[in-house]
Amino acid sequence: MVNCRSADSIRHDLKFVLQTFVSAQEVFLTEIAAPPTMSDMLAELEHLEERIGALARLTQDLREENHALRQQIHAAEGDVRSLRSRLDAARQRIEALIEKLPVAE
Repeated sequence: MVNCRSADSIRHDLKFVLQTFVSAQEVFLTEIAAPPTMSDMLAELEHLEERIGALARLTQDLREENHALRQQIHAAEGDVRSLRSRLDAARQRIEALIEKLPVAE
């Protein structure tokens, strides 16, 4: 079974995504004020490459977690169906036993 992610973990990941987009926005705004040098552009490209890689890994992790959770839901639904079937069978047996009881007059 996969452990559900904690709210703190999800908040951390969302903060990371937001920071990535804010960072990209800052790059575009900085370019308007002062044109970047070649080394600045390469450093920013490397930084963005790292961020994109981290986002790709996070996306893959979330997909795997989602898949595992869907499998758990499917298994739980099967358990519910089985338990309902057993409950119906028990109900039918009890009703049959009640029918066999002598009627008090």
